Amino acid sequence: MIETRPNNAAGRAWLAAEEAAGSYLLVNEKFISKLTGADLPTVASTRNITTEDFRDRFTPAELLAVASSADPVVKFALLKLSTKALPYVDLDNPEVIATMAHLVTVGLLTPARSAAIRA
Repeated sequence: MIETRPNNAAGRAWLAAEEAAGSYLLVNEKFISKLTGADLPTVASTRNITTEDFRDRFTPAELLAVASSADPVVKFALLKLSTKALPYVDLDNPEVIATMAHLVTVGLLTPARSAAIRA
């Protein structure tokens, strides 16, 4: 089943409530659609954790190093993480994996710490 609302103020309020409930939503400039039942796509990964839990896997020193990095890839990742519409991080998402590898490449994490954070 697909439930669709207009992408206006009332629709965005509905969107916020549905996101908090963990619904699968598609948003474009005109419509917001909630997918359920047979229309819901199969999710390959079940390794989703809250954004807060993801952040808490970093040590204070690691967080400070990442937050103060001048690297544009790191800055972009922080911007995306801080403006995420969904309140979770998929640890198996290719973008998350690549960003964690980049943190190792630029010396902000060791390979072992990157693996531990994604474990």
